[in-house]
Amino acid sequence: MLLSVALAIGVYLGMLVNPAPASGTEKETVSKLNSLLNLIQDKYVDTINRDELTEQSLRAIISRLDPHSSYMTADDFKRAEEELSGNFGGVGIQFLVVNDTLCVTHVIEYSPSEDAGVMPFDRIVMVDSVSMACRKKTTKDVFKHLRGEIGTKVKIKILRNRTDMLSMELKRDAIPVSSVDAALMLDDITGYIKVTQFGATTYEDFIAAANKLNNRGMKELIFDLRDNGGGY
Repeated sequence: MLLSVALAIGVYLGMLVNPAPASGTEKETVSKLNSLLNLIQDKYVDTINRDELTEQSLRAIISRLDPHSSYMTADDFKRAEEELSGNFGGVGIQFLVVNDTLCVTHVIEYSPSEDAGVMPFDRIVMVDSVSMACRKKTTKDVFKHLRGEIGTKVKIKILRNRTDMLSMELKRDAIPVSSVDAALMLDDITGYIKVTQFGATTYEDFIAAANKLNNRGMKELIFDLRDNGGGY
């Protein structure tokens, strides 16, 4: 076993030090892509953003594969890692972008938003100096403004009951996210556990929920994975 592991590590390190040379076909493909980008940059009638064009090209290439393959930028990957790790710097709300409004659906317990008095159904209309009342706003845009380094502050304006405008200042903190969305007894012997994603803490979250229900007399379990998009 130890020899196998040592051999695998040796092969991997060898590949890092002496990567396999690209074949003639691979070199030709790379050369084509670079030549095309150079030609567009030099001869195209308008100024182009080469990095943005490259990102779009990569997405187009991956889209030609199967529906389960996708391209992620470094920022996309970092955001996904934060969500799957079970902790990220934020204010502690769940929301939906409805028409042109950012509507709070849930406030996470013990989060900065709960401490500041944010409530479900509040409508966030401003984050710092950026308006959230815009039809073009996406979930990604909202994350960009609400998330940030732990300890930094963010100012929000909230419309409550469609009449009251409230201003709040929140201090971003680590937001724990459980994979277990619900754990309860349906009757005297049947437990129910819903897991919304597979992240770094899913196993611990599930075991804790199952133990709680076992202590309440669970003999059978409904394990709900509907709408679970996967994860790790």
